[in-house]
Amino acid sequence: DGDGIPDDCEPDCDTDGVPDDCEEDCDNDGVPDDCANEPDCNGNTVPDSCDIADGTSNDLNGNGIPDECEDDCDGDGIPDDLEPDCDGDGIPDDCEPDCDDDGVPDDCEEDCDNDGVPDDCANEPDCNGNFKPDSCDIADGTSNDVNGNGIPDECEEDCDGDGIPDDAEPDCDGDGIPDDCEPDCDMDGIPDDCEPDSDGDGTPDDCEECPPPAAPCDLGCYSMGDKHVGAEFPPDYGIRLDGLFGDDDDHWTFSFEQPGTSGMMCYDGAGTITIEGLAYGGLDIGDDWAVGTESFLSVDFVYTGVECINDKLVIREGVGNGSGSITYLATGDTFTLSPKANGDGEFAIFDGNRLAGWLMASSGSEGIQDFTFSVTPISECPPEPDCDGDGIPDADEPDCDMDGTPDDCEVGNDCNGNGVDDSCDIFDGDSNDCNGDGIPDECQPDCDGDGIPDVCQNNPPLKCCEVDGPVTVYDHPYWGGEQFGGLISIDCYNYSSFSWDEHQSKFTEFADGTATLVGVMPSQSVNGSLHVSLTFYGRVDPGDSDYPPCNAPYLSLYSDLPNHYLAAYGGPVDPNSWHFYQTATGTVTGSGVFDGFQATWEIDGNCWDIPFQVGFGATGRHLGDGAGGWFDQIVHSQPYNHYYCFRDSDQYVELFLDFENCCPGDDVGYAAPRGDLVVPEEDSVLEKDHAGTVTDPVPWSPADED
Repeated sequence: DGDGIPDDCEPDCDTDGVPDDCEEDCDNDGVPDDCANEPDCNGNTVPDSCDIADGTSNDLNGNGIPDECEDDCDGDGIPDDLEPDCDGDGIPDDCEPDCDDDGVPDDCEEDCDNDGVPDDCANEPDCNGNFKPDSCDIADGTSNDVNGNGIPDECEEDCDGDGIPDDAEPDCDGDGIPDDCEPDCDMDGIPDDCEPDSDGDGTPDDCEECPPPAAPCDLGCYSMGDKHVGAEFPPDYGIRLDGLFGDDDDHWTFSFEQPGTSGMMCYDGAGTITIEGLAYGGLDIGDDWAVGTESFLSVDFVYTGVECINDKLVIREGVGNGSGSITYLATGDTFTLSPKANGDGEFAIFDGNRLAGWLMASSGSEGIQDFTFSVTPISECPPEPDCDGDGIPDADEPDCDMDGTPDDCEVGNDCNGNGVDDSCDIFDGDSNDCNGDGIPDECQPDCDGDGIPDVCQNNPPLKCCEVDGPVTVYDHPYWGGEQFGGLISIDCYNYSSFSWDEHQSKFTEFADGTATLVGVMPSQSVNGSLHVSLTFYGRVDPGDSDYPPCNAPYLSLYSDLPNHYLAAYGGPVDPNSWHFYQTATGTVTGSGVFDGFQATWEIDGNCWDIPFQVGFGATGRHLGDGAGGWFDQIVHSQPYNHYYCFRDSDQYVELFLDFENCCPGDDVGYAAPRGDLVVPEEDSVLEKDHAGTVTDPVPWSPADED
């Protein structure tokens, strides 16, 4: 050490020939490391403190012991007491058992059953895949185990998904399928397999399209058997037809309980029983059927008008009826059948157990002919109604008015002749029916021709008549004028005769005491017409307190007219049967050469004007059913063609109306229909002028007939 003292004279604690001052003294404490007597856990002849100080060793926990000398169970160079220890048992987690190698010691894993095996490593069932044994799910309530079989319910079969295992659900038929998962056609909670099924077809009675009838009056069908009580043996029989082939002493019986036979009776719930079947039998000789007579019998019968009385189906004479046939297949003979009443007037009776009835066959026999069938309810549907027997059910036939009766079976009213039933015309909107009586409006009386039937009018017409007859215009006689019979002045001094066009002219009387005259009067000499629209008011009838009205014609005028003149009309003329309209007003317009003409015709009812007369022989201008009267004419404008004109004043018009084609009839409110008048040529007729004054008799001629 260059201290001037030879090495041999220096202290040498370990007697190795190297003075202590020259030995390693890592901690500089004057004691060579070899002689320091300090821990050297790693045996590198360097004190642990020096290993730590010079970084040769780590001392992570600062306890003065090099880490390599500490416990390090996993050999990662980190002392165990510095390693994670989840359970605090002094053993680092890395050195604890870890069955699933997830880095978490088993002691720190979930162990729901405390068996020392973590749940992840328990190798127990985990049906729901939640990494937890099923037993633990059940134990801690995570899962239910309704049936206690150790399997969580969510892992059991659960056909209805209600969370309850199938084997814990009700199972009425014990087939292992819960009731909720079985077919249940009526959705009443009872599986079909546990419902009544009378015919064993797998469909419960409640779900059959036509379930077996429960009571005689229910819709449904029955299979037919034979009558046993009181039957002749052998054989039993369901049908007895004595004298089927003419000999009343022969008893022909037929059974519905022999091989190959079948029979069905159905009630449609609406008054019809059908019976169809194939029976077997023949000539009954007491203990068998006579050899050679045995054969099948085809039966086809229908009862209508069936009633439900006291919970029985009864077909009564005068109410119901029946028809059908039987065919003896051995010979092909067919006999028609009709019902025969018993002493109580009954054709047949059905009480739910048997159907019994009495028959007449077209064989002409007077023997006993009857039947009695025992029955068993079955789930069959009665034959669908087929009103016209064409094999197509009524429900599949056209039914324009949707009233349930096919068009082919409607009564067939076709009042308008369009080939379509009236009910269909109405339903389809092709015809109106204002009063809902099923008759198209166009077929109802419509006296005024306005398209609205009389029954639907607010003011219904009482009588409507087409009219014809001449029209006359007079210069007013009280002003010195001249009478021009049958003429209206033209060009103010020429004249043209007019007459009603009966096809365009109509007189209508209404319930409210008014009347209308609407018509066309063509000129008889030029191409022109007058168009009239008049309304009449103030009707006065015989028996009214103001009858006859002011200025009425002389009512006894025709009292002595020979009756034979009017015999064909139902005469004599009786003015006391006429009725009157006291006022009237309306317009007249021209067309053709009279285009532009406008006038007013009126009766003002001031006792100067004569009231309008209606009745048999009215006005004396005809001897038939009609009307007439006199109107003041007030001209408002002349025709555009100035060659023709109407006198502006001092004229009045006499209208004659002969009634034709009256509706609702010529006999309503009048004496009698029109007819052909026959008057001896040597006799004469009476006329009167505009004021009702009797004129001298004039010779009669055929031209006077109107």
